[in-house]
Amino acid sequence: MRILFRFNIQSYSDIITNSSSELFVFKNNSVEEVINILNTIYPDWRSEYQEPILFKNMSKEDQDCYIGWVASYYNWFTNYSYYYNGTSWVRKPKKEQIEAFEHDVIEHYHKKFDIDNKDIHSLFDNWGDYNNDYFHLHLSSKGYDVFSKKFENDIALWSLDENPNFEYQEKIEDYAERYHLG
Repeated sequence: MRILFRFNIQSYSDIITNSSSELFVFKNNSVEEVINILNTIYPDWRSEYQEPILFKNMSKEDQDCYIGWVASYYNWFTNYSYYYNGTSWVRKPKKEQIEAFEHDVIEHYHKKFDIDNKDIHSLFDNWGDYNNDYFHLHLSSKGYDVFSKKFENDIALWSLDENPNFEYQEKIEDYAERYHLG
């Protein structure tokens, strides 16, 4: 038997879920405080993470990526009705699921980001477009401006590569919100 490829697997979950990079979000800290926290809990953090950076000091590309992860809201529709459009059967989420989704979205953005309920729909270009298997809200220019202002003092800690040390991820998570960048 010939071996064509040999893969180094960090854990069995890598086989199932694939590898992923990480983003940690620190709030109410200075960059210096974040560095002190990291030095205390994980002295070798620079081997796996970029230098912490304020949102407002990021490149536009990194700000877009940050907003995409931190301000996103996904919902997978599982309960469909089907209709024939004249040429094929089309799947569409049921009305009750749409109403529940809209309620969940409003709750999420109101609680997490303190946005007035009546303003939430205006933050997205595709509010009300429910003809997909899942619904991913796309920020409007107003939404981008609102979140940029809300995040301007956030500090991001991005992993350099995929799968940084999990034990230290959990320790960092005691101080920051973690986003698994799939």
